[in-house]
Amino acid sequence: MALADGRFGSVNDFRENWVGIQGDDLVATVELDSPRTVASLGLRCLQDQRNWIFLPAGIVFEVSRDGVNYEAAAQIESGTESAARAPHPAVLTLGSRVAKSGVTHIRIRAKSAGGIPAWHPSAGERAWVFADEIILE
Repeated sequence: MALADGRFGSVNDFRENWVGIQGDDLVATVELDSPRTVASLGLRCLQDQRNWIFLPAGIVFEVSRDGVNYEAAAQIESGTESAARAPHPAVLTLGSRVAKSGVTHIRIRAKSAGGIPAWHPSAGERAWVFADEIILE
């Protein structure tokens, strides 16, 4: 529920309203209360590199009409952005238009950036992926 509770995290405090996963992909599934038409999907992510929090290397949005069989609705590659130096913390919504009808379930896979890049003082350590909300329109 933490990614669908309507509570947004702050760029100034990563300890509240954020879900963080270190070194692994963030995978979340949302069950909708009734079939819906989905125009777009997004995931709000935090980037705070001084605290080892990097953007996901990519995100796959999948939809299902039965909760069992999923189809890819959109894919975002942000590998270059996730590894680039960012001087200040930022919140970014990574998303895409999907235009799918009859959707009952949504699954999001945010791929970890993996190891912290060589330019960082903590190079080689496992990076964090932080998200606070799944955006559904």
